[in-house]
Amino acid sequence: MYNPNSLGKSLRLKRKALGLTLIELESQMGLSSSTISMVETGTFRSPSFSTLTLFGAFYNMTLIELMKMIDFPDQKTKEYIKSHE
Repeated sequence: MYNPNSLGKSLRLKRKALGLTLIELESQMGLSSSTISMVETGTFRSPSFSTLTLFGAFYNMTLIELMKMIDFPDQKTKEYIKSHE
């Protein structure tokens, strides 16, 4: 089932809206295209803070905004979100 609030799906839609391929985003963000793909497809269920920070900087989103979209946040992520609400 499609979840419009899913982190990966949201980031993929943002990339596609900008007309960027994975390779183009890789060169602009500094993350490998394989890492970007794993985040977009949900293979990384809870990406690291540093990975989320790179996505946030590129898409002009806060870390909290991105973290709230994670489908299966780990305990550290849940605690971080709770402490910043």
